[in-house]
Amino acid sequence: MADDPTRFAEEMERTALGRVGEIGDIAEAVAFFASPAGSFISGADLLVDGGRQYNVVPSKVRNLHAL
Repeated sequence: MADDPTRFAEEMERTALGRVGEIGDIAEAVAFFASPAGSFISGADLLVDGGRQYNVVPSKVRNLHAL
C-alpha cells in the first residue's frame, strides 16, 4: 500500500485521524490497561485504529454510488 500513493491516500481518507498508527499508539493503550486507571476494565476490546472503524461503512456506501 505504501508503494501506491493513490491507495495510501484512499486509506488515509477512511481513517478519522488521517494518519498511520505508530508503535507508541499501541503502547499507550497497553499502558492504560496495565495502569490503575484500567483496573476495573475486564473483557473489553479496545480498537486502536485512529477511528477507522467508524469510517469504513460510509466509504463503502460512497463507492456504491460511484457504480
